[in-house]
Amino acid sequence: MLVVVVCLVLLGSALLWRVRDAERDNARRLLAKNAEKVALLVSSHTENLTTVLALVESTAARGPGGAQGPDLLDWRRDTFEAALLAPRSPFTQVALLDRSGREVAHVSRFHTYLPGELVSRAGDPGIAEASAGRTWISPVRISPDSGLLSMQIAIPFRSPDFQGVLVADANVSRLWMEVSRLRIGQSGYAYLVDAEGRFLAYQRASEVLQRHGEDMSVMPPVSEFVRERGPASEPRVHAYQGLSGQEVIGLLVPIANTEWAVVVELSEAEAFASTRNLMKLLIALGFLGVIAAGVAGMLVSRRLLRPIEGLTAAARRIAGGDLKTPVATPQEEERADEVGALAHAFRTMQLELVSAWDSLEHRLEELTTAQTALSVSEERYRTIFENSGSALAIVETDATLGIANRELEILTGWSRQELVGRPFVELIAPREQGRVEAFRAHDVIDAHGKASTYELGLIGRSGKVFDTALSVARLPDGRFLAAFIDITELRKAERERAQSERMRQAVFDGSFQFMGLLSTDGRLLEVNRKAAEFTGLPREELVGRPFWETAWWAHSEEQQVTLRDAIARAATGEFVRFEANFVDRESKPRFIDISLTPVRDETGKVTLVIPEGRDITELRRHQEQLRQSQKMESIGQLAGGVAHDFNNLLTAIYGNVEMALSDTDPSDARYANLEQIQQAARSAERLTSQLLAFSRKRQLDPETLDLNERVESFSKMVARLIGERIHLEFRSAPTPCRVRVDPTQIEQIVFNLAVNARDAMPDGGRLSIELAIVSLDAAACAAHPRLSPGDHVALSVKDTGIGMSADVRARIFEPFFTTKATGKGTGLGLAIVHTAVEQCGGGIEVTSEPGHGTTFRILFPRLSEEALSRPARSAPKPQRGSESILLVEDNPLIRDTTERILGILGYRVVASPDAETALSLAAEWDGPLDLLFTDVVLPGIDGPALAERLRAMRPSLKTLFTSGYNDNVPLAEGLAQNRLRFLPKPYDAVTLASAVRGAIDAQPCPSADEVTGR
Repeated sequence: MLVVVVCLVLLGSALLWRVRDAERDNARRLLAKNAEKVALLVSSHTENLTTVLALVESTAARGPGGAQGPDLLDWRRDTFEAALLAPRSPFTQVALLDRSGREVAHVSRFHTYLPGELVSRAGDPGIAEASAGRTWISPVRISPDSGLLSMQIAIPFRSPDFQGVLVADANVSRLWMEVSRLRIGQSGYAYLVDAEGRFLAYQRASEVLQRHGEDMSVMPPVSEFVRERGPASEPRVHAYQGLSGQEVIGLLVPIANTEWAVVVELSEAEAFASTRNLMKLLIALGFLGVIAAGVAGMLVSRRLLRPIEGLTAAARRIAGGDLKTPVATPQEEERADEVGALAHAFRTMQLELVSAWDSLEHRLEELTTAQTALSVSEERYRTIFENSGSALAIVETDATLGIANRELEILTGWSRQELVGRPFVELIAPREQGRVEAFRAHDVIDAHGKASTYELGLIGRSGKVFDTALSVARLPDGRFLAAFIDITELRKAERERAQSERMRQAVFDGSFQFMGLLSTDGRLLEVNRKAAEFTGLPREELVGRPFWETAWWAHSEEQQVTLRDAIARAATGEFVRFEANFVDRESKPRFIDISLTPVRDETGKVTLVIPEGRDITELRRHQEQLRQSQKMESIGQLAGGVAHDFNNLLTAIYGNVEMALSDTDPSDARYANLEQIQQAARSAERLTSQLLAFSRKRQLDPETLDLNERVESFSKMVARLIGERIHLEFRSAPTPCRVRVDPTQIEQIVFNLAVNARDAMPDGGRLSIELAIVSLDAAACAAHPRLSPGDHVALSVKDTGIGMSADVRARIFEPFFTTKATGKGTGLGLAIVHTAVEQCGGGIEVTSEPGHGTTFRILFPRLSEEALSRPARSAPKPQRGSESILLVEDNPLIRDTTERILGILGYRVVASPDAETALSLAAEWDGPLDLLFTDVVLPGIDGPALAERLRAMRPSLKTLFTSGYNDNVPLAEGLAQNRLRFLPKPYDAVTLASAVRGAIDAQPCPSADEVTGR
C-alpha cells in the first residue's frame, strides 16, 4: 500500500512539473500577445500622427496662389489653427520654426501667441534632426499646458519661400485610453519605458503623474533592454516583484519606429493558479496515502516487506521516468496472497499506465500544435482586424452587422455593442438610400467573387455624414467583410485643390503682365490670356512649341538666339532678365521687359521656368519725355544765364550811349553812329527777351487780345522777313479769336515759324497763316496735357517747302538740333516756339512729309466771354532829384554807368560792389539815405536780405530792386501786387530816372522778408 502511495506521489510530482511548464508557456504567450498588441497600437498611433502632421505641412507649404510675405504667414497660421480645431484632432499646439530654431508662428489650444512671445527653440533636441530632413518623435511626457500625456513630433518644412521645421504637440491620452481597454488576464497590466529605462506611460492613466520619469531599470526585463541597447532575439519571461508590488512574471517588447518598449506584467498567483491547485490536491492525496500506509504496515507481516520493497524500488524507477522497468517477479505475481495480488495489480497498472501515458503524450502533442496554430492564426487576424487603418465590420447574411473593429467605432461614434445587430442600411446616409436595394441584393460582388468598391455616404451617431470608400468582399461562410475608408478630408482637399487651381488660373489669366510656363528645354507648357491676346492667336497654337519659335519672337532671329541662351541659363538656376522688341498683332513695335525665373523641386533641381513679360513701351516714352524735359531745362538754365549777363552789358551800353547822345550835337556825324548803337542794343534786348522766355526766366505779361487783329497787325513785318520770292497768305477767322497770352510770345512764335518756313523754301513758295475756331473732345486733348475739352483757337502756319521725314519730325523741338548747314542756323528757333507755346498754356501739332511741305498748328484755349485787354501803361517821364541813393551793383561796368547817370540827374550817389561794403557805408554815412537801389543777386548777402538789414538801421529807407531776370517766385508775386519796386535790366536813362523817382515818392514798401517768405 505504501509503495502504491509513493508511486502515486511520484507520478503526481511529474504531472505537476509538466503542468507548470505548460502554464509558464501559456503565460509567456499571453504576455507576448498583449505586449505586441500594445506595441502595435503605439506604433500605429505614432505613424498616424506623423502622417497627419505631414499632411498639415504639405498644405501649409503649398500656400494660396499669389500670396507672399505677411499674407502667406497669416494663411499658414490659419492652416495650423484649422488642424488644431479639426474634429478628433490629436494636436494641442503647432509651431513653425526657421532653420535657426526661431519661432515664426505658434498656435495653441491653450494660449494665443503674439509676435512678441515667439522665442528661439534652437536647443530643442528634435530641431537638428528635423532640419537634417528626418522625422523626430519625443518620449511621452506630461504637457505643462494641458497636464495631459503628450509627445512632440518634429518634421522638416519645405516650401519655395521658406525652409524650416514644423513642431507639434500631440495628445496621447486617447491612445492610453485605448490601451487601458485591453484585458491582460485578471491582474495583468502594461507600461511604457524609454531607451534609458525611464517610466513614460501606464495603462492606468491615473498613476502617470506619480511615476512619470521614474527609473524602471531595476526591473529585470527593463534592465536587460537598457543593458543590451536593443531587443533580444526573442522576448524572455522574468519573475520578479513588479510595478504593483506583487510577485509577477514580466516580458518586454520594443515598439517599432521608436526607441521605446512596452512591459507587460502578470501576477504569479494568476499565472500558476492551476499548478497551485494541483499541488494542493497532491498534498492532500499524499497525506491520505501516508495514513493508509501506516495502517497497512501494522497489518502486514514481516514477510511482506521484501516484495513491497521491490515494488517500491520499481515505483521509484517509474517515478524517475522509466515506465517499462519490471515491478515484480513471476513468482511474486503467482502468489495467492495479498503480495501476489498486489504485484499482479501493480504490473497491470504499469502496463495500462505506459499505454495511457503514450496515448496522452501523443494527444497532448497534437492538441498543443493545433492550439498554437489556432491561437497564432486567430491572433493574427484579430490584430489585423482591430488595428487596420480602415473601419471594418462583418455583415451577416441577413444584412445586419456582426463584429466591428475600433476604427468603425471611432468613425461612426457608435459603440460595438450598439453596432452589433444593427441593420447595415441604417449606416447609409439618406442621400444614398437609392442604393440600399443594391446591397440587399448582394450585387456588390461580381461574378468572380472579387470585392467591389463604392463611394458611399456613411452617417454617424451625431448625424454627421462622412464620405467613405466602401469595399465589400464575400467570406467563405456567406457573410461579407465591409471595409470603410474615411475620404472626407480627401474630398475636401480635392475641392480645395480645385478651388486653389481655379484661383491660380484666375490670377494667371487676370495678370496684366505676360506670363507662361516653360520646361527646362524651352517648350511652352502654359500661357496666360494677356500674352495670347498680344499675338492674336489661340493658346492651342502656342502651347507645346519651343518658346523661341512662337509668334512673339518670329520677327527677329537675333532675339531668338538671345532667348535660347537666356532659357539655358535659367535652366541652371539663374534668374535672367532682359529687354526685347516685339511686334503686336497690329504690327506696332512694343518694348517688353522679359524675366525668366527658375522653379526648383524639393531636391533643389530646376524643373520649370516661369517667363514673365511687362510692356514698357509707355514707360520708355515717358522716360524719353523726361529726358527731353531735362535737356530743355538744362538748355533753359544756360540760356537764362547768358541772357542775364547780356542784359547787364546792355544796361551799360544803354547808359553810355544815352550819355554820349546827350553830349553830341545831332548834326555831328557821330550822333547817327550812336543812334545805330542804340538801335542795335534794342534789337539785342529783344534777343535776350526771347532767351529769357525760352528759359522761363522772363516775367510773362499776359493780355486778353484777339489773335485775328494781333497776327494781322504784324503780318506785313512777316512779309518783309520772308522776302519777295515767297507769297504770304493770311486768312483770319470769321469770329473773334480772343485768348489770354503774352503778345511778345505770339510774335516770337509767328516770326520763328516764318523764318523756319523761309529756310525750307530756298527756291520760293507759299506761306499761309490761318486762324480758326475748333472744338476739341477728351480724346483730342489726350495728346495735349495743358488743354481741356472745349473751344480753342487754332493758329496754323503752312509752307510748301521740302518737308521733313519722321526721324526729323521727332527731334525738331530739341535745342540746337538743325538740318541746316554750319553757320546757317542755331537750332533754337523751334525750341523757342515749343517753350513759348507751353508758357502760353497751348499745344502744338506738326504735320509734314518729304516733298509735301510742313504745317504747324498751335492751339490756345478760347475765352468764352469777351474780356478787355489791360490798358497800356504810359511811359514815365524823366525826373530829376537831389536825394541820397545807396547803389549796390556787383558789375563794375553797370555800377559806374548807373552812378554817372544818377549823378547827372542830380542825385547824391554812394556806390558799393557788395552787401558787406554797403552796410559799412550806410553805417558811416552821416546824412540821410533816401533810397537803396540794389541788384537782387549779389555775392554773399543777396539784395532782399541787404534791404532788410538796412531798414533795421534806417527805417525810412526805401528800396528799388533790379535784375537781369526774376525767377524768384515770391518776389515776382510781390511785383505783381505792386508791393515791391523793381526795375528790370536792361534799362535806359529815362526808364532809370522814372523808376528811381517813383520809388522815392512811393509809400513805404513791406519788408523783403514779408514778401519773399523768409
